[in-house]
Amino acid sequence: MTIQSGGNVGIGTTNPNATLAVYGNTTLTGSLGISTTIKAPNIGTGVDNSVIVLEADGTFGTDEIDSRVWGSTLVDGAGNTPQITYWSDANTITGTSTFVYSGGKVGIGTTAPDYALDVNGDIRIENAHYMRFGGSGASDSQ
Repeated sequence: MTIQSGGNVGIGTTNPNATLAVYGNTTLTGSLGISTTIKAPNIGTGVDNSVIVLEADGTFGTDEIDSRVWGSTLVDGAGNTPQITYWSDANTITGTSTFVYSGGKVGIGTTAPDYALDVNGDIRIENAHYMRFGGSGASDSQ
């Protein structure tokens, strides 16, 4: 342990470059309050699609993410608002959606819904076999 005349304290070093410089493994039991920025060394830098991740061994690293998170194309893969996101497989956002949300209305099979729920195509109901409509065109079915 080294205590310099300027006040820097070093543990595991004879030349501490900070108020407290610890070189080697450290174990902390209890709470640690931090009121400043934490800098993680050796994780690389850049302006690409890298993000900081916590690795399985507890260290920090970087990993690439889908570039569409930085723009409007994450909505549907092509940036066509107000289409609703859906995935064609575990890693791909489908390019052109037939599901839209516009002005409080949901459209399926249409890009311009006129009603709260506007469906352009056949509807199939199984199991409970039930439909109920309200308003002037009241209906009931099973």
